[in-house]
Amino acid sequence: MREIDIGAERLVSALLASAEYEQVCILDSCGVGHLGSHLLIAGVRPVESFEISGNVDETLGRLDGKLSQNAVATFFTLSSEFGRKLQRFPAVPGREPDLFAACFDCLVVHDYDSKKTFLTGNSERFDEIYSLLSKREYRPRLAAENSKILSNFTQEEYLCAIATIKELIRNGDTYQTNLTQQFTVKMPDGLQAADIFFRIRRDHPAPFSAFFRRKGSTVVSASPERFFRVDRNNLIFASPIKGTRPRGDTADEDAELRRDLLSSEKDRAENT
Repeated sequence: MREIDIGAERLVSALLASAEYEQVCILDSCGVGHLGSHLLIAGVRPVESFEISGNVDETLGRLDGKLSQNAVATFFTLSSEFGRKLQRFPAVPGREPDLFAACFDCLVVHDYDSKKTFLTGNSERFDEIYSLLSKREYRPRLAAENSKILSNFTQEEYLCAIATIKELIRNGDTYQTNLTQQFTVKMPDGLQAADIFFRIRRDHPAPFSAFFRRKGSTVVSASPERFFRVDRNNLIFASPIKGTRPRGDTADEDAELRRDLLSSEKDRAENT
């Protein structure tokens, strides 16, 4: 491990500038400090990267094989469509690869608590990565025009979906449903994914942000939610932030909580 003299903002600038020419993956807590998240972890110039779609077992086997190797870290994404395949739902057309993975033997890590930045992993590449980051600076671009936004829902379809979910909850068929819309926006000329990540990070910093430059697309994420964490004892901790309600200690208490929920929903309906 080697400490390098690059602060968080300069590091992000160098990484986004590098993303124009290199494959870059960034996981960034943005200094928010939620749920103990306090690091920026990034990889530049992976030793291997790939995208695959198709057979579920083959995809999971390929991912498991890479995670079992001796690379310092593997950054990966799994598509929503791949989740449907896992659940044996009918396939739907998608633009995402089922699996994207990038394996790095050298990482850049910034600790927002200590305000220190380190290179870790393959020490033979420290000079190469440090030189790359030292020479590049990101210059954000602004969109020259507004873009039209399209949703995969009409307003009527979206409201009907909400009503259906509420009925499923009342019947006990589900306790949480994540209803999302897919928005499609044509990027204005000259605007890049790095510009979007830069502005979101600046204006809406989130503890579980990500920027992954893939082969033909880029992932930009600004999530406030940690889905799960695996500790050193292989225990899994989940910490959802949406769609949950308390459970009772007994079946009778559960039934009472459900009656209270239905009563409060009825009152809201009558008052609107």
